[in-house]
Amino acid sequence: MSNESAGNGNVAPKAKPGKRKTTTVYGKGAIFPDLFSNTPGLNRTIRIDTKLLAEAESDDPKKKRQDAAEELRQVVATVGKPGQPGEHVRCVVSVSMLTEGWDANNVTHILGVRAFGSQLLCEQVVGRGLRRMDYVPDPKTGLLTEEYVDVYGIPFSVIPFKGRPVKAPAPDDRPKNHVRALPERKAMEMRFPVVEGYAFALRKNLIRCDVDGMPALDIEPNREPIATFVRPTVGYAEGSSSAHSSPFAFDEQNREEYYRETHLQTIEFQIARLIVDQLTVASADANDRRRRVLALQSRHQLFPQVFRYVDEYRRRKVNFQNCNPCELGLEKYVQRIVERLRDGGAVVAGV
Repeated sequence: MSNESAGNGNVAPKAKPGKRKTTTVYGKGAIFPDLFSNTPGLNRTIRIDTKLLAEAESDDPKKKRQDAAEELRQVVATVGKPGQPGEHVRCVVSVSMLTEGWDANNVTHILGVRAFGSQLLCEQVVGRGLRRMDYVPDPKTGLLTEEYVDVYGIPFSVIPFKGRPVKAPAPDDRPKNHVRALPERKAMEMRFPVVEGYAFALRKNLIRCDVDGMPALDIEPNREPIATFVRPTVGYAEGSSSAHSSPFAFDEQNREEYYRETHLQTIEFQIARLIVDQLTVASADANDRRRRVLALQSRHQLFPQVFRYVDEYRRRKVNFQNCNPCELGLEKYVQRIVERLRDGGAVVAGV
């Protein structure tokens, strides 16, 4: 057929070739075709790599390539999650991706089919199978059941290593019931916090202290010097320092900086903390009922009770003798207060 026109003999322009349309052919695989084979309406095996993301296409011609790539990322991020784009995915083929930051918790097998460039990359790939699938404790032991991931073709070893028992019974592969709110009842969904521990709540005040019956504490500035004079020493000299002249003057070192940086309440907090630490440690004596009772109590509720009596003792029983109140922070005064409140019969368990 000629492209020439019968009227003027000019050659008609050739039509521009259209964009090549990619055609997907679906077939049955040789290994578990019902589990891994794709169909026109269902993708069970997907591939993820940087080139695929760059060339991602969507069935919707109005969507941009960037949106199509984001859809692919959503499928990979929601593998095995009911109601999500990746719900039906059973196999993921990753090329230099998914080495870290992938939160799928239903990985059961990892197969390496190409060489790894570093040991770290091996560890990252194996790490994709370390997230637990089931957090229901075993009713017999109260502990979480053992879970395993089968890793093939990856030169990776863990020391110490504990593999799947050879003669152990087959694990229960029945799907777990995932309880979730129906879409139409989303507003009634109940969420439970992640509990990291338990504390015994106090039903009443357990600390009583007879401050009036305790001895007073005197701060002794005449026995504890609050300043000293020092002078740099150069060379070696025999005899007393007064017998030798020095070009350097004496420098006074005192506690003024300590007074500026320390608050009296900070000292009281530290004393109360020491008392609570010692009261909540169970005594070796099984007959020490007071320690056994306090060892089961909540520390954050015992502390304000102890602090109240520490502050009362400081106000009523400590004679500072015109010294700075921060002198109370010296080790010997702190230990005296701790011992008197702890062992002097002043702190008892009120039950």
